[in-house]
Amino acid sequence: MAQQGRIARARHWWTSTPRLIRRFSTVLLLVGSALAGGGLWLDGIDWWQGHDFLINLASSLTSLCFGVPTALLVLSHLGNAQADARQTRRARESAIQEIHDFRRALAKAFRVTSTADLTDKLRGMQEELRELRLQPAPDRAEATARFFDSFNDLLMDPGSPGHRPTDWAALSRDGRQWGQRHGTSASSPNGRSSATRYAPE
Repeated sequence: MAQQGRIARARHWWTSTPRLIRRFSTVLLLVGSALAGGGLWLDGIDWWQGHDFLINLASSLTSLCFGVPTALLVLSHLGNAQADARQTRRARESAIQEIHDFRRALAKAFRVTSTADLTDKLRGMQEELRELRLQPAPDRAEATARFFDSFNDLLMDPGSPGHRPTDWAALSRDGRQWGQRHGTSASSPNGRSSATRYAPE
């Protein structure tokens, strides 16, 4: 399995190289191999004696034929891998910064010190709402008041005490706590403002 994985990576590495570079590198490797083989054969018959310039020329051409494919195939892929790693690192750092900025903006929108504090308060409100639904209707007044105390304390700008909603009807009428708080309001198709009233069943 490991060998097959290495073969698959090598095949992907080769096929991801541009076709012109592959052909050019193949030709250079074949020429370099021929020069190396011919040079060894000529060295075996002592032909190089007295041909110092040809020795240097053949050596340079052989090195060139092997060096250029190495630069095109190996070093270029290493450079691309390094560039990809830098881009990935920059993207990760940017994502971390965006998450940090989002958390700070979210914490500023409510009366909390952090998103963890916001999560704890929302869980507490969810538990209060669950208990409120389980209580009989005559006993819901106190639980409703506790829930809306938590709800109003969570908002960044809950308004004066006279405008703080204390029950579901007041919450549905108080559009300032919703879209109108940000300069917008929810409207029905006929142009009239609408509010959805929610109350625990």
